[in-house]
Amino acid sequence: MKDSTNMNSLVYDDLCQVCVIGMEHLKKNNGMENTKFVKGSSKEGKQLIEFSQEKADSVLYFKGSTLLVKSDAIIQILIDRGGFYRLARILRIIPVSIRDKFYESFAKRRHRIKFHP
Repeated sequence: MKDSTNMNSLVYDDLCQVCVIGMEHLKKNNGMENTKFVKGSSKEGKQLIEFSQEKADSVLYFKGSTLLVKSDAIIQILIDRGGFYRLARILRIIPVSIRDKFYESFAKRRHRIKFHP
């Protein structure tokens, strides 16, 4: 049984198909057992977004008492996922301002990306 006091929380945009597919992939693979996946449109998701004082268009990763957003959140999620995903650590050599510009550019367009089975 998971100890909820040691759980991380990951708030994602459940209206974004790319985001939902990414979260489903993380949920069904090992490495994220201590992470609670929270839909941004849920009551809890809205509360966490409000608490974070971040815009709702960013992924939020509450890792312990630390809040990570945008590219920092994505990189830490990949590191926590484990395996070869830990190589994402090398992306930290890129200044956060540059990484976040790429993140924001993708975030603006993510709702236009559609996957067809």
